[in-house]
Amino acid sequence: MSAQAQIAIVTGGASGIGAATSKWLAAEGYHVVIADINGEGATALAAQLQGQGAAATATATDMSDERSVIEMVATAARAGPIAVLVNNAADLSQIPLDGNVTDTELAVWDRVYTVSVRGAVIACREAIPHMIAGGTGSIVNISSIQSLLGDHERAAYSAMKSAVNSLTRSIATRYGKEGVRCNTICPGPVQPDEADRAWPEMMKAVYDPHLLRNAVGSALELAEIVGFLASPRSALITGQMITADAGFTAHMHLFLKLRGQSIP
Repeated sequence: MSAQAQIAIVTGGASGIGAATSKWLAAEGYHVVIADINGEGATALAAQLQGQGAAATATATDMSDERSVIEMVATAARAGPIAVLVNNAADLSQIPLDGNVTDTELAVWDRVYTVSVRGAVIACREAIPHMIAGGTGSIVNISSIQSLLGDHERAAYSAMKSAVNSLTRSIATRYGKEGVRCNTICPGPVQPDEADRAWPEMMKAVYDPHLLRNAVGSALELAEIVGFLASPRSALITGQMITADAGFTAHMHLFLKLRGQSIP
């Protein structure tokens, strides 16, 4: 593969949606920079892709550390022209600690902000000048349907993903005339591709009655949407929030219950 293949950075790229996206972009001919706090996981995935003839570079990146994010983008720029940035990283260890506004520790809010918002801002700040210099670029931010809906828990996660949605519109507005597009994907429930992270049947059963098809989303399906938004095929799409949730937010859940369906 040419040393001047376009560069796609995927944060949180070693597992879940990030890993599926890294594989998808590599198959499309991008040189993928797999950035993850799990450096061993990033290295293993990069080696797997290289073994398949793709171009991939691993970087151990802590999205809460400004210097680490700066070095991530610098590593990518040394490999070639940066064309794609996928802001996917999130600190999933905070999920069990993220409740409602009155009982969630401020440290949880700070940590979720630092990784999901501040880290994404730094990555964009560093990557956008490279994209402008190259005449084109696409940023895809991974948000969540929880940024669109209220819930009894995950108040910090919901608020920070809403901030990411707003960041998307600001970037698209300011840098569109300079060749940079920016969009957000709001996934619903997504089944990881890794067998060791597969959902138990009980968890899938909780979501199934609320979906407008017969399965939760897969990481590969999300990766295909990321890939489309990253590519020139979506040239007319910028500043948008794309909801990819198998119809979870498209209908009144109460209606299903009134029709006699069982809702756990």
